[in-house]
Amino acid sequence: MATAMIQPGLRPRIAKCVDGPIALAMLDFAAKSDERKPATNLPQGPSGLSLAADIRLDAPDECTDDFSLLALLEQGGTNNIEQLAGDFAFAAWDPRHRTLLLARDGMGVRPLFLAQRPGSAFVFASLPRGLHASGLISKKLEQSFIVNELLLQSNQPQHSLFSGVERLIPGDWLRVAQDGKSEQGQHWRLNPATAGRLKINAKDAAAELSTLISAAVSRRLPATGPVASHLSGGMDSCALAILAARALRPLGRDLLAYSLLPTPFNEHAFGGAGQFIAPVLRQEPDMMWFPMQAEDPLACVLPKMDEDQLFPADPSHPEVRIMADASVRGAQTLFSGWGGDEGASYNHRGVLAEALLTWHWGYLTRELRAMAAQRQKSVARTAWSEIAPYLGEDGYMH
Repeated sequence: MATAMIQPGLRPRIAKCVDGPIALAMLDFAAKSDERKPATNLPQGPSGLSLAADIRLDAPDECTDDFSLLALLEQGGTNNIEQLAGDFAFAAWDPRHRTLLLARDGMGVRPLFLAQRPGSAFVFASLPRGLHASGLISKKLEQSFIVNELLLQSNQPQHSLFSGVERLIPGDWLRVAQDGKSEQGQHWRLNPATAGRLKINAKDAAAELSTLISAAVSRRLPATGPVASHLSGGMDSCALAILAARALRPLGRDLLAYSLLPTPFNEHAFGGAGQFIAPVLRQEPDMMWFPMQAEDPLACVLPKMDEDQLFPADPSHPEVRIMADASVRGAQTLFSGWGGDEGASYNHRGVLAEALLTWHWGYLTRELRAMAAQRQKSVARTAWSEIAPYLGEDGYMH
């Protein structure tokens, strides 16, 4: 299973733990392996708790590495997972109670896949290829998942590209006992019911948002080396790049800023936000700017996909080229604001339908007239295309 997740040319160090019915392995790609030495042991706590973890934790004065995570779990188990800040997926084996604990960060940044054969086996891995290599799970594509992804329809967070393989839901933990019994719970979930409860004026809201974003950027800066950032010219990536550059400047460290420039087949890159890149560079002249263009149209439209998940893995794809270039220049962290507006507003999709349902008809009328004039279509046709899809049974609003 571990070997299946090693790309050709890489030689990670492998740490293992085998204890009765459980076997864990962790690949450390930051450390080169020595074929003359046997595999090392996984980190263990005083109680014997063994940990296999894929983590990048961001609380500099709290939990930051495998051993502080072990201490946190030994102190409070699942009750302490909510204290973790950052991206993580981990498995912890407790030899005292003969239980295995799995958990994944709230945003689902770090992958964690699993499969169960009741009464026989429970297997998990960072990637499905690890599960398939076990010989316990057949490799069969889940066609409904592919269709929903292509149609931009929402798949359930536990579904995956393969039949019989599930993802641990972001923000969840799962405990599996030696006898096969399991329990699942949440350590973090965004609660939509709290939205709008805080009564605050625009000025104070802007100040609070600035404080939170600045803190989020600062705590994610690695201790050494350069840092990379997308710079699309949009508000999200510009803000992150500027904050990162300002935090690195007193330390004498560089920010590598990557922009994807328009091409003949992509003349409206970033929704026209590219015009704002130049003012950012004038404001922050010590940014190391790397403009890039998509050289192969097919790599953008029909890229080669990863064998485990539906995202581009084509060396010619702009995203892959940016990450590869940043890595060669020594950056191991890349800040990204690309698509940031989709997180809160999904590019404002459905906002007019919401205006209709919440009686904001003056705003709705003004927006429809402006959009109709811009598109040179009638107001009725514009209203139908912008509102109707979000009101139906399969729409985004219910």
